[in-house]
Amino acid sequence: MRRISSSTTFFYKRIFPILWFGILGVTLLVALKDGAEGLPFVLLPLVMMAFGYVIMRLLIFDMLDQVLDDGDALVL
Repeated sequence: MRRISSSTTFFYKRIFPILWFGILGVTLLVALKDGAEGLPFVLLPLVMMAFGYVIMRLLIFDMLDQVLDDGDALVL
């Protein structure tokens, strides 16, 4: 059987969301800790988290881990 799915699926499904929300979370905590003046320093990371979650839910979280070609059938 030949693998036809991407080899980077693990990164997209497991590593990238941790990096995305981790970096934005640290940014938000630093902005709150330093008493950032102005709403954009607090609001922007929250908007980016919400936007990232929606995009990941639509495109990434439902991806299959591995797809194999078995001649006349696909093994999921």
